[in-house]
Amino acid sequence: MIARLRARHRRVAFALPLLAPILLWVVAQRPAAPVMDALPAALLGHPPTADVDWWSLPGEPRLELGVERGSGRRALRATGPLRQPDVLVYWLPDPPGSGEGVPEGAILVGRLEGEGPLAFPPPGPSGSLLLFSLGHQERVAWIPLERPTP
Repeated sequence: MIARLRARHRRVAFALPLLAPILLWVVAQRPAAPVMDALPAALLGHPPTADVDWWSLPGEPRLELGVERGSGRRALRATGPLRQPDVLVYWLPDPPGSGEGVPEGAILVGRLEGEGPLAFPPPGPSGSLLLFSLGHQERVAWIPLERPTP
């Protein structure tokens, strides 16, 4: 058994210096990853004004939904840590239904970060929000845009 392992090790040790330049050349020929200088304006978010009525939403992650008193813009913020990376918020005219990914007809309204709220004008009179983790490629939460009754 040891003799076979030694023979294999000897072959690999001999072949590695010969194959290393070829492997490095192959890696160098790959196209470079795209680089963004700045985030698109839709992902930056717009902070809400101070006059926002907030209410808590049930479930995980812990979120609060609000409405600005003057403009009627909606606002969304996380009150606890977000366990998913790169959470994007989409507006949907209809419930998302079953399935994976972001459904057709979804409109990107911004990126939800742990520190600050995301304010946005709803694209339609009714609808819902879909939180989608770009890092995990999974749906995080679905929120109907109706104020819950106390």
